[in-house]
Amino acid sequence: MKKNWIALAMVSLILSSLAAQTSQGLIYRGMLAWQKNDYKTAIAYFKRAVDENPDDGEAIKYLGIAYYNDGQYREAVDALNRSLNATHNKDRENESWMYLALSQDKLGLWDTALSSCQKAIEFSPNNAGYFAFFSHLYNEKEQYDEAITAAKRAIELGGSSDSGYDNLGYAYGKKKEYDKALEAYKNAINIASANAQYRSELGNLLSAMEEYAEAAKAYQKAVDLKPSDTEYLAKLAIAFCTAGRYDESIASADKIIPLLTYSGVGITLTYDSDFPVVKDVAPQGPAQKAGISIGDKIVKIGRNSTKGWTERESVALKGEPGSEVKLRIQRTGDSKPLEVTVIREAMLPKGAVQALWVRSVALRYKGSLDAALKDAEQAYSLNPTSPLALEGLGGLYVELGRYEEAGKLLAQLKNDPYVLLLQAKAQAKQGRWTEAIAFYGQTLEGEVRAKDIPLQTERRALLQMFRPLVAEFRNSAASCEAKRQYREALSQLAKALEIADETDATAIQDDLFDLARRNPALNAVPEEVQKHLLRAEILVKETNFEKAAEEYKKAIRYAPQIGRLYFDFALINETIKNYAEAVRSMKLYLKAVPDAPDAQAAKGAIVKWEFALEREKGLK
Repeated sequence: MKKNWIALAMVSLILSSLAAQTSQGLIYRGMLAWQKNDYKTAIAYFKRAVDENPDDGEAIKYLGIAYYNDGQYREAVDALNRSLNATHNKDRENESWMYLALSQDKLGLWDTALSSCQKAIEFSPNNAGYFAFFSHLYNEKEQYDEAITAAKRAIELGGSSDSGYDNLGYAYGKKKEYDKALEAYKNAINIASANAQYRSELGNLLSAMEEYAEAAKAYQKAVDLKPSDTEYLAKLAIAFCTAGRYDESIASADKIIPLLTYSGVGITLTYDSDFPVVKDVAPQGPAQKAGISIGDKIVKIGRNSTKGWTERESVALKGEPGSEVKLRIQRTGDSKPLEVTVIREAMLPKGAVQALWVRSVALRYKGSLDAALKDAEQAYSLNPTSPLALEGLGGLYVELGRYEEAGKLLAQLKNDPYVLLLQAKAQAKQGRWTEAIAFYGQTLEGEVRAKDIPLQTERRALLQMFRPLVAEFRNSAASCEAKRQYREALSQLAKALEIADETDATAIQDDLFDLARRNPALNAVPEEVQKHLLRAEILVKETNFEKAAEEYKKAIRYAPQIGRLYFDFALINETIKNYAEAVRSMKLYLKAVPDAPDAQAAKGAIVKWEFALEREKGLK
């Protein structure tokens, strides 16, 4: 979503006004510094102006805006609030409210930002940019209907229609109204074709739609516009990897590493107190080797005091590899400061984890395990709590047969389908079939991600390992049926279906439906299934259709022989525009109940959904 849409074109107008007002010379000098992006100097002048006239709301406003542009958002909020309570130009009060909203947005204070933006709109009801930003704030609050309304108003007003379309696309995407989202993003790009951010956000939408190859095209356009932007390069590498285009993924990741490499001392600082404080120390980095610890206060770099320093001044810590930098450190509990000499080294920041991870994954699927291990271990050393680092190294350990180490790493992650498949694979390779099936079963309740090539590669490999078990379950079902133990036969077929590949699953479903038709008592709805159906009913009434679909998935796992479940599941998927699943489920319904009284209507629904899928493909 485009946020920093407000240009500082008003500076020229303000300067011409102030030039004639020699009594406001300090503000004039501050504005000159502001024009040169020298916000520190601008802030100093505006502070002096405020000191001379503490009730000058305009001077306080300029101070607040300068704080905003310098990234000092809390100070900006304080100053802008003060400006509104002081003597100020009512005709331009909208500026104070808008910059207040911008600053609050940066701090994640979206409720108050919305109120401030509303005030700005009251003063300037025809400002398209204000409505575009209003839409952005509603998107941040996940109030997508309100975001759509505000974005449409911005588009109607015309002044910031590209930003309006951008926010409109984001909101529609979150509502999974993908055709409208695609159209909105394409309109934004047509208006501002040189805006790399819009291309990237289109890529995000296409990734959410699992159109990874198309997403890669959008990200490539963003990279073409900004070749050194590591965020766009990382998204491109991930899209290529997810699409199974591993060489292109590696090539994109290769470009990121040199861009992120720097020569420094390996510390992260915070600037909340009078002097910079060490927040983090890179493992095995120069600072750690020199004995610097988290919590140390850096009071001097070389001969320069660091009092009042921000990130901008702290670039003094960087330099040529092998060069020395002398630091004076004040450590809590020590009465005297420490003098420390640190030798700079070429390093990668924690932000390089993503590039190392995706390159490691691509290398693993290409079979280059040694190179993949090197990247995965480096990512883990940079940030051992990163989910990407844990997944990358854990997955590689599974491939290398280091199952215990893999298990410890993967156990720290949430139950993502890909991670669950890796855990299932590790158990299956050790012959722990019960555990492997349990992990795999959890993936059936999550996202399908049919076009995610690494995920589907792991899934196919696991199902191949399960094939002997599938055969055992099917043989057991046949034996039970011969003994007229129909419920046990049904149970064995259900177990086989859960871990079968597509080829075997089709035959097993035929057996299940045939068994249920010949034994109608098997179609009675079990208590566990009733529980999930009741939960789904409540969720449908609350219009939470995605969660309702999850409940139906669970119900079908318990009773895959009951045809009506597939019919209802198909309708739920139609509601959430998951037409592929709707088609698949309705076809299973017709297979289960071929002579159903509503069979013709079901066939008509399939035709309608298949047409919707064609239209979706055409839009992409």
